[in-house]
Amino acid sequence: MSERFYSSNEEQQSLPQLKLHEPLPTAILAFFFTPLLGAIMISSNWKKLNKPESASRTMMIFYAYLVVLIGSYFAPPIAIFPIIIILLLIIFWFNVHHQSKHLSENNITYTPQSIAKPIVCGLCIIIVSYSLTIYSKWDYLKAEFSKVEQILKQVQQQQFTKADLAELKQRAATDVAKLYSETGDGSRTVNFELIKNPKNIGEKMTNVLRIRYKEIIDLDNGYDRDLNEIGFYSLMDPERIKKPNAIKETEKMLSSGIKVATNYKDLNLESYERSITSIASLSNGLDSETKLKGDNNRKALFDLWDLEIKIIKKMGEMTIHLHECSEKWKYEEDGYVFTNDNDLEKFNLLANEFDALSAQQDEANAKMENEMKSE
Repeated sequence: MSERFYSSNEEQQSLPQLKLHEPLPTAILAFFFTPLLGAIMISSNWKKLNKPESASRTMMIFYAYLVVLIGSYFAPPIAIFPIIIILLLIIFWFNVHHQSKHLSENNITYTPQSIAKPIVCGLCIIIVSYSLTIYSKWDYLKAEFSKVEQILKQVQQQQFTKADLAELKQRAATDVAKLYSETGDGSRTVNFELIKNPKNIGEKMTNVLRIRYKEIIDLDNGYDRDLNEIGFYSLMDPERIKKPNAIKETEKMLSSGIKVATNYKDLNLESYERSITSIASLSNGLDSETKLKGDNNRKALFDLWDLEIKIIKKMGEMTIHLHECSEKWKYEEDGYVFTNDNDLEKFNLLANEFDALSAQQDEANAKMENEMKSE
């Protein structure tokens, strides 16, 4: 390797030629092969320049880095270790700059030493250091690799193609048709099977929707069961109404029926909110159009259950009226036959109001069904 010569005074010219590690290449080597290597090289230079104090200060960097390195093998991974290493590198680079300035200001000539040996030493340091790090942090690294694999898997699963969207729409259309299908007795017993190990967002959304459909059926069946348990379906039974003091039983049925309807209204809204939240999570948020549809569907569901509660109350008004004039009517094949025109007129008025609410409910149900099929 060629020699570098600087202008020198007579005293320097009389000294034997120095062999030193070049400061700049040494700083670069320290960056790639840790300050352990760089500190030894720069400290060696200071000793040859007859600067033992500077050599000792440089070796302090060596010892500090060695302590941090060994400590990192035993301590859990924390941010303070990288920060200390960066600070030691900065201090080391200032030391290199100081040595380079000393050589320049004192016009010291030297022969650059080969960097082949330091590179080999540096590679040995890196191999040993990394091997010890992997050995001491294997459990931690394994856990981190597992997290990365999970993230990559999630990213892969979140790729949502047009084909996935088409399949989602097809499955949803089939499921909605099943949702609104009925058996001969009017009950709803459709089973929605979840997709095992969903591969993409479309399949995950399908599972979200199927959970929602299953909850709709379960809640409908639960509502029917709870009304039956309180005897609500016998509310307008003529024989029951004719019994003495049956009005108290009626009032209890009405109160319980309204409570049951209110409870299932809340349960249905909670089920809907869960599905919307899950879809938003899978879609990384909802666009304005989807949000608007969600708000409209939520309001439609709220209004539908409000109608149900109004219908129960209207049935209550009709039943209470029958109690009040229980001696002035009888039930025949065609319906209630009143002996008093005023009683008949009031009953017909309440019945018409009931029919209007029922028609409104049927229309709202049909509209919701059509919207679900179209979406």
